[in-house]
Amino acid sequence: MKTIMKCFASFIMFSLLMIPAPGRAQDQQAPNDPAAVVNESVITQEALAFETQRAIEQLARRGQVPSEEMMPQIREDVLNRMIEEELLYQASQAAGIKVPDSRVEKELASIKERFPSDKEFQEALAGIGMSEDDLKRKITRGVAIEELIKNDVVQEIEVSDEESRSFYEQNASMFEKPEQVKARHILIKTVEDATAEQKTEARKRIDDVRQKVVDGGDFAALAQEYSEGPSSARGGDLGYFSRGQMVKPFEDVAFVLEKGEISEVVETQFGYHIIEVTDHQAASVVAYETAQAQIVERLKAEKSRSQIRAYIETLRGKADIKINS
Repeated sequence: MKTIMKCFASFIMFSLLMIPAPGRAQDQQAPNDPAAVVNESVITQEALAFETQRAIEQLARRGQVPSEEMMPQIREDVLNRMIEEELLYQASQAAGIKVPDSRVEKELASIKERFPSDKEFQEALAGIGMSEDDLKRKITRGVAIEELIKNDVVQEIEVSDEESRSFYEQNASMFEKPEQVKARHILIKTVEDATAEQKTEARKRIDDVRQKVVDGGDFAALAQEYSEGPSSARGGDLGYFSRGQMVKPFEDVAFVLEKGEISEVVETQFGYHIIEVTDHQAASVVAYETAQAQIVERLKAEKSRSQIRAYIETLRGKADIKINS
């Protein structure tokens, strides 16, 4: 339950922090018309436009630039989310949930910690047209909804062994671990249009470094000293990788080396490499007993989302919601 609520609380907080709080209809001073009225609380066109633009930007950052035809659906989805969050907040207030100032200050401090300095935090707030007081109000709303969900919505959830085992059997591919190697390398770079002379010089340098390794030099120390790759600070350590994650000439060598073996010089599009494999794991399947705890948490989360969705639908059925098209 604790894990489920923590995940849901993070989602609520993230969603609410950027949403202007609706006001009572009679107090609304915004010049634009309401996009929706939820039990007399107004969601303005301005707030909806702001959230819609934020949703579009999030899609764009994931490489999903929406077309003009998609815009009405995006706007509708955003408005529905805002309506549901307002319904949840109203329900929290009807339940008498009060958020102590100490909790708000704690959440605020946690947010501030994500910024290198208070100045950058304030600049980030200014960039979205929000004051620290605005942010505190959004935090208060988020915490109130979190408490509502925890206390009144999500009931204690049980997942039977039969359910978790059934999930394991029906999703066998999720528990397959491909063959992996752990390796480190030393790279001497060459540019794409390198001359024969430049390539000869780079090859001489890598040959000299390899000889130092063969003569007993510490691979990690030599990587830190000579490697021109981004992993040099880690002694050339690339961690674990499976087939298809590295360029093919590099992969072809890494997957045939024995643990502790040093490769000959390998040429790729990036330059010349020396590779040392530090571990090699055969393909395997994660046992049910190992995966069971993870499966149980996943199924609990799915059940909790189902309970939350049913609760929201109940709130919607009782609410007076007016949407302006």
